[in-house]
Parts: sequence; C-alpha cells; structure tokens
Amino acid sequence: MSERELISAYQHGRMDRRQFIKRLAALGVSTAAAGAYAQVFATRAAEADIRRDEHGFFVTDSVNTTEYGDPSVPVIHPTNPAPGSQIIKRRPTISADIYDNQGESAAVVGIRKRKVRMRVDNKNIDGSMFSFTRVGGGLYKLAYTPASALFLGDHVVRIDVTDQGGKSAYALWAFTIAQA
Repeated sequence: MSERELISAYQHGRMDRRQFIKRLAALGVSTAAAGAYAQVFATRAAEADIRRDEHGFFVTDSVNTTEYGDPSVPVIHPTNPAPGSQIIKRRPTISADIYDNQGESAAVVGIRKRKVRMRVDNKNIDGSMFSFTRVGGGLYKLAYTPASALFLGDHVVRIDVTDQGGKSAYALWAFTIAQA
C-alpha cells in the first residue's frame, strides 16, 4: 500500500489508529511520530497535499482562486524541526520558509504579515512571539522559539498564510521531542 493510499484508508475509516501507526512504523516512521501523524491525518480532508520528504510527512493545502491578477498561491516548507524528526532540544526554534510567487501586479506581491498565523500543539502563537522576515524574491522566513521548554513527546505545528492577492495556504507537520 502506498503512503497516499495508507493515509486515505485511515482518513476514510478503513483502518483504525493502531493499524495506521503500525503501518507507518513499517515505512520507517518512529512510533511517536506516527502517533502525531495519526492525530494530524485524522482531521485532514482527503484533498490536502500530503508529502513525504527525507524526514517524514507534512500536509499542505491552499485556497486556489485567482484574485487581483495573482495566479499563484503561497508555498510553505517546514524547515525546523524537520517533519517527522526526533530531537532532544526542549526549546527548538520552529521555522518554515514561505514562498509567494510574484503575480502580474507589483501591488499583489508578498505575504500579508497580519495574516500569518502559527499554532503549536493546537495553541495560537501570538504574532509578536515569532519573527517573519522577507528575504527577497518572494521568499520569507518564519521562526519561533518557545519561551519555555516543550514537553517530551509529539508536537504538531500549523502555519497559515495569506498573500496580498487574497490566496491562502497552510502547512501542518509533526515532530517528536525525545529524552536526552
């Protein structure tokens, strides 16, 4: 069964949580990370873009409507901790690269800073707590370091953005903090 078929079976109730975690583990995902993915994928619609990079799964989705001459949607790529990774640092810097392809009009280029949202373990992170920097060429960097140590175990991160043309996207991924 392919990864996409496995996720689809779980999302549509053809596989229970225990089976899903066991099969993910067979694909090389740690049991702890597989538990976090079970939480993530249980709540996601089947049409989300589910990717697996060298570290693990992450989910992205976007609202793709052409508005104000901007034909593209933002792209969010989790950078740290990597999706599915296991780390020991209790206060990791959680970061992502966000790319907004430039539309036809300079007026619609870029991400709306007021429309950047971050959640860690289902808790909203105030915009004043994370940095959001334009690097150039449509690339932005988002970074957040928790004020206090995170608990041992699985963590889920969600980042939502909206560009100047009104296009929205989000990325969702999980990582595990293990005992040192």
